Amino acid sequence: MARATKSDTRQLQTHYMREWRQHRRLNQEQAAERIGIDRTTLGRIENRRIAYTQPIIEAAAVAYSCETWEILGRNPLKAGEVVEFVREVEGADDADFRQLLGYWRGMKAKH
Repeated sequence: MARATKSDTRQLQTHYMREWRQHRRLNQEQAAERIGIDRTTLGRIENRRIAYTQPIIEAAAVAYSCETWEILGRNPLKAGEVVEFVREVEGADDADFRQLLGYWRGMKAKH
């Protein structure tokens, strides 16, 4: 694969492929197999030596059980369990959402 050029720099700097792989407790070989690429290519993408492609980032999102935008903009290692909590809240129906919000507000009021 070709090396990245200066025009690729932004794309090479704006992803959390390694962090999502680590968050899902996968080694490079396991992740690469799920994504459908070889381990070397995944390593080069994670190390920002080559740019990812749209099909690769979409396959990674499936492999890591997240959304494409999360790989591009959310570091799960820094956010910790907040990432999983937010996903639960986002997926809650209206009644559960109101209950979670009420619980959260109650907890905040205690502290």
